[in-house]
Amino acid sequence: IHNYYSDDRQNDVSSMRNFNIRLLNRIDINLRESGIYLSEMELFIDSMDEIKNSRDIYTLSKNSRKILNHIALYIRNNAVSSENHLVYKAKEYITQHCCEDISLESTASVLYVSSVYLSRIFKKTTGQNFLNYLTSLRMQKATELLHDPQYKVYEVGELVGYKSLKHFYKLFKQHTGLTPNEYRNNLQSSV
Repeated sequence: IHNYYSDDRQNDVSSMRNFNIRLLNRIDINLRESGIYLSEMELFIDSMDEIKNSRDIYTLSKNSRKILNHIALYIRNNAVSSENHLVYKAKEYITQHCCEDISLESTASVLYVSSVYLSRIFKKTTGQNFLNYLTSLRMQKATELLHDPQYKVYEVGELVGYKSLKHFYKLFKQHTGLTPNEYRNNLQSSV
């Protein structure tokens, strides 16, 4: 960018203006994925207008620096809400796909963030890690399915995303204090 603003390009204000507009639009698009909508901010709209109306290199450069500084400040001030939005989207995705073969990595990929970042903010925001959250959702779904006698226990395990019946039994017992069969028997005896 520095070379772009050098003195030998002063006559190319129009190209520089277009470059700045494309750059800012790209920043806006990328930030939307994190829940930050710059193009809806009055400051962003006004700054874009200033860039579009810049007639010389100095003014264009000054206006571009000004908007980039405002964007950086806005992002810094709104990082927490952006993290909350990302965790909300992650929880929504996990809930919709909890019975499928999902992982932290696949969820992060869908949300266009690194798995390390998602893991850190998920734990910070929810107080539990990704796997514990996923397991809780699966166990909640399993207890619902065990109310329906049409499903065999091994089918319930498969329906909530476990390929190994042994692993399903182990997690179910950790979560409820009962095996799936004991849980179902308690349901039947209470009727």
